[in-house]
Amino acid sequence: MTTPTPSTNSHRRDLTMAITDAVADATDSEPLELTPLYEAIDPDALGALFAGRESTGKEITFTYEGRRVTVTDKSQVIVGKEQSV
Repeated sequence: MTTPTPSTNSHRRDLTMAITDAVADATDSEPLELTPLYEAIDPDALGALFAGRESTGKEITFTYEGRRVTVTDKSQVIVGKEQSV
């Protein structure tokens, strides 16, 4: 098992904050009012997926707070419209 370096932890934390901030903006909520992100996706796995800084074309899409959220390898967070149930 590899121990994450501080920069890896920092990148994961930054990415997690970017996702929660973007979804909070899209839902007109405060970040602390949202369901914890780990209930929608594993933040450690997400951080590991995007740990490298090189552009590889990777992206992942998941649902969080009823919104379609896409994260790209450039740490771009795109929050789509509300998903119908």
